Amino acid sequence: MEESKFQKLQSIGINIATMKKGDFFTKEQVLDAYYVINPKLAEQIEAYERGEREDPRSFACANVKTAIEKIRLELGLDNIVMNCPNKGLKVMTDAEAVPYLNGQANAGLRKHRAKTQQLFTHIDASALDEKSKRSLESSQRRHAFIAAAAQGARTQSLRFKRKGIEIPDFTSEQKNLLSQDGSEQSE
Repeated sequence: MEESKFQKLQSIGINIATMKKGDFFTKEQVLDAYYVINPKLAEQIEAYERGEREDPRSFACANVKTAIEKIRLELGLDNIVMNCPNKGLKVMTDAEAVPYLNGQANAGLRKHRAKTQQLFTHIDASALDEKSKRSLESSQRRHAFIAAAAQGARTQSLRFKRKGIEIPDFTSEQKNLLSQDGSEQSE
Protein backbone atom coordinates (compact mmCIF):
# COMPACT_ATOMS: atom_id res chain seq x y z
CA MET A 1 0.00 0.00 0.00
CA GLU A 2 1.14 3.49 -0.67
CA GLU A 3 1.49 4.99 2.76
CA SER A 4 1.23 8.43 1.23
CA LYS A 5 -2.33 7.80 -0.04
CA PHE A 6 -3.37 6.74 3.44
CA GLN A 7 -1.80 9.87 4.95
CA LYS A 8 -3.10 12.20 2.23
CA LEU A 9 -6.62 10.88 2.63
CA GLN A 10 -6.29 11.35 6.36
CA SER A 11 -5.18 14.97 5.82
CA ILE A 12 -8.41 15.75 3.94
CA GLY A 13 -10.57 14.24 6.67
CA ILE A 14 -10.93 10.63 5.54
CA ASN A 15 -9.24 8.51 8.19
CA ILE A 16 -9.46 4.99 6.82
CA ALA A 17 -8.24 3.37 10.03
CA THR A 18 -10.96 4.93 12.18
CA MET A 19 -13.89 4.82 9.75
CA LYS A 20 -17.00 3.54 11.42
CA LYS A 21 -20.48 2.59 10.38
CA GLY A 22 -22.65 5.66 9.94
CA ASP A 23 -19.84 7.99 8.79
CA PHE A 24 -20.56 10.24 5.82
CA PHE A 25 -18.12 12.10 3.59
CA THR A 26 -19.34 14.96 1.44
CA LYS A 27 -19.15 15.24 -2.32
CA GLU A 28 -16.31 17.75 -1.86
CA GLN A 29 -14.34 15.38 0.39
CA VAL A 30 -14.84 12.58 -2.14
CA LEU A 31 -13.60 14.77 -4.98
CA ASP A 32 -10.59 15.87 -2.89
CA ALA A 33 -9.90 12.20 -2.18
CA TYR A 34 -10.13 11.41 -5.88
CA TYR A 35 -7.46 14.00 -6.59
CA VAL A 36 -5.28 12.21 -4.01
CA ILE A 37 -5.73 8.71 -5.43
CA ASN A 38 -5.71 9.72 -9.11
CA PRO A 39 -2.67 11.90 -9.88
CA LYS A 40 -3.80 12.25 -13.52
CA LEU A 41 -7.22 13.68 -12.61
CA ALA A 42 -6.41 17.29 -13.56
CA GLU A 43 -5.17 16.10 -16.97
CA GLN A 44 -8.30 13.97 -17.42
CA ILE A 45 -10.55 16.92 -16.55
CA GLU A 46 -8.77 19.02 -19.18
CA ALA A 47 -9.41 16.27 -21.76
CA TYR A 48 -13.08 16.26 -20.70
CA GLU A 49 -13.31 20.01 -21.12
CA ARG A 50 -11.88 19.64 -24.64
CA GLY A 51 -14.65 17.10 -25.36
CA GLU A 52 -12.27 14.15 -25.66
CA ARG A 53 -13.72 11.97 -22.89
CA GLU A 54 -16.39 11.59 -20.23
CA ASP A 55 -16.14 13.63 -17.05
CA PRO A 56 -13.77 11.63 -14.82
CA ARG A 57 -15.35 13.19 -11.74
CA SER A 58 -18.50 11.15 -12.42
CA PHE A 59 -16.51 8.08 -11.28
CA ALA A 60 -15.03 9.76 -8.20
CA CYS A 61 -17.11 8.06 -5.52
CA ALA A 62 -16.84 4.56 -6.98
CA ASN A 63 -13.07 4.88 -7.36
CA VAL A 64 -12.57 6.36 -3.88
CA LYS A 65 -14.72 3.58 -2.44
CA THR A 66 -12.61 0.95 -4.22
CA ALA A 67 -9.36 2.57 -3.04
CA ILE A 68 -10.59 2.68 0.57
CA GLU A 69 -11.66 -0.97 0.43
CA LYS A 70 -8.22 -1.95 -0.95
CA ILE A 71 -6.34 0.01 1.72
CA ARG A 72 -8.55 -1.40 4.50
CA LEU A 73 -7.91 -4.92 3.21
CA GLU A 74 -4.14 -4.32 3.15
CA LEU A 75 -4.30 -2.95 6.69
CA GLY A 76 -6.31 -5.97 7.88
CA LEU A 77 -9.24 -3.80 8.97
CA ASP A 78 -12.85 -4.99 9.19
CA ASN A 79 -14.98 -4.93 6.07
CA ILE A 80 -17.43 -2.08 5.72
CA VAL A 81 -20.25 -1.48 3.27
CA MET A 82 -20.24 1.88 1.50
CA ASN A 83 -22.47 3.50 -1.07
CA CYS A 84 -22.55 6.83 -2.88
CA PRO A 85 -25.69 8.87 -2.17
CA ASN A 86 -25.59 12.28 -3.90
CA LYS A 87 -21.94 11.72 -4.89
CA GLY A 88 -20.92 11.62 -1.23
CA LEU A 89 -19.64 8.48 0.48
CA LYS A 90 -21.73 6.80 3.18
CA VAL A 91 -20.37 4.07 5.43
CA MET A 92 -23.53 2.10 5.98
CA THR A 93 -24.74 0.77 9.28
CA ASP A 94 -25.51 -2.93 9.43
CA ALA A 95 -29.26 -2.16 9.27
CA GLU A 96 -28.73 -0.03 6.13
CA ALA A 97 -26.40 -2.57 4.52
CA VAL A 98 -28.86 -5.49 4.57
CA PRO A 99 -31.45 -4.08 2.12
CA TYR A 100 -28.72 -2.36 0.09
CA LEU A 101 -26.67 -5.53 -0.43
CA ASN A 102 -29.81 -7.60 -1.01
CA GLY A 103 -30.86 -5.17 -3.74
CA GLN A 104 -27.39 -5.18 -5.28
CA ALA A 105 -27.31 -9.01 -5.29
CA ASN A 106 -30.74 -9.18 -6.94
CA ALA A 107 -29.73 -6.56 -9.50
CA GLY A 108 -26.66 -8.64 -10.32
CA LEU A 109 -28.78 -11.72 -10.87
CA ARG A 110 -31.17 -9.78 -13.13
CA LYS A 111 -28.25 -8.39 -15.11
CA HIS A 112 -26.71 -11.86 -15.48
CA ARG A 113 -30.01 -13.26 -16.74
CA ALA A 114 -30.42 -10.41 -19.27
CA LYS A 115 -26.84 -10.66 -20.55
CA THR A 116 -27.11 -14.45 -20.81
CA GLN A 117 -30.26 -14.02 -22.89
CA GLN A 118 -28.39 -11.57 -25.13
CA LEU A 119 -25.71 -14.20 -25.76
CA PHE A 120 -28.47 -16.20 -27.48
CA THR A 121 -30.40 -13.39 -29.17
CA HIS A 122 -28.01 -10.56 -30.03
CA ILE A 123 -25.13 -12.35 -31.75
CA ASP A 124 -25.21 -13.68 -35.30
CA ALA A 125 -23.19 -16.88 -35.01
CA SER A 126 -23.00 -17.20 -38.80
CA ALA A 127 -20.89 -14.04 -38.88
CA LEU A 128 -18.27 -15.55 -36.58
CA ASP A 129 -15.16 -17.53 -37.40
CA GLU A 130 -14.83 -21.05 -35.95
CA LYS A 131 -12.84 -20.00 -32.90
CA SER A 132 -15.35 -17.25 -32.04
CA LYS A 133 -18.27 -19.67 -32.58
CA ARG A 134 -16.75 -22.15 -30.13
CA SER A 135 -16.20 -19.34 -27.65
CA LEU A 136 -19.83 -18.17 -28.05
CA GLU A 137 -21.20 -21.70 -27.63
CA SER A 138 -19.06 -22.26 -24.56
CA SER A 139 -20.20 -18.96 -23.04
CA GLN A 140 -23.83 -19.75 -23.85
CA ARG A 141 -23.64 -23.16 -22.15
CA ARG A 142 -21.80 -21.89 -19.09
CA HIS A 143 -24.02 -18.87 -18.49
CA ALA A 144 -27.24 -20.73 -19.26
CA PHE A 145 -26.22 -23.31 -16.66
CA ILE A 146 -25.47 -20.58 -14.08
CA ALA A 147 -28.75 -18.78 -14.84
CA ALA A 148 -30.72 -22.04 -14.57
CA ALA A 149 -29.08 -22.84 -11.23
CA ALA A 150 -29.88 -19.37 -9.89
CA GLN A 151 -33.49 -19.61 -11.09
CA GLY A 152 -33.87 -23.08 -9.61
CA ALA A 153 -32.50 -21.93 -6.26
CA ARG A 154 -34.80 -18.90 -6.32
CA THR A 155 -37.83 -21.07 -7.09
CA GLN A 156 -36.92 -23.51 -4.32
CA SER A 157 -36.43 -20.70 -1.79
CA LEU A 158 -39.90 -19.32 -2.65
CA ARG A 159 -41.38 -22.80 -2.15
CA PHE A 160 -39.68 -23.04 1.23
CA LYS A 161 -40.99 -19.62 2.19
CA ARG A 162 -44.58 -20.50 1.20
CA LYS A 163 -44.38 -23.70 3.26
CA GLY A 164 -42.86 -21.88 6.22
CA ILE A 165 -39.58 -23.78 5.93
CA GLU A 166 -36.40 -21.90 6.69
CA ILE A 167 -33.64 -21.99 4.07
CA PRO A 168 -30.67 -23.92 5.50
CA ASP A 169 -27.65 -21.97 6.75
CA PHE A 170 -24.45 -22.00 4.76
CA THR A 171 -21.72 -24.26 5.99
CA SER A 172 -18.28 -22.76 6.64
CA GLU A 173 -17.05 -24.38 3.43
CA GLN A 174 -19.85 -22.77 1.38
CA LYS A 175 -19.12 -19.37 2.91
CA ASN A 176 -15.45 -19.78 1.98
CA LEU A 177 -16.45 -20.49 -1.62
CA LEU A 178 -18.40 -17.22 -1.69
CA SER A 179 -15.45 -15.26 -0.32
CA GLN A 180 -13.05 -16.45 -3.03
CA ASP A 181 -12.30 -13.81 -5.62
CA GLY A 182 -12.89 -16.13 -8.56
CA SER A 183 -9.38 -15.63 -9.93
CA GLU A 184 -8.87 -19.35 -10.40
CA GLN A 185 -12.04 -19.62 -12.48
CA SER A 186 -11.99 -18.83 -16.18
CA GLU A 187 -14.89 -16.77 -17.39
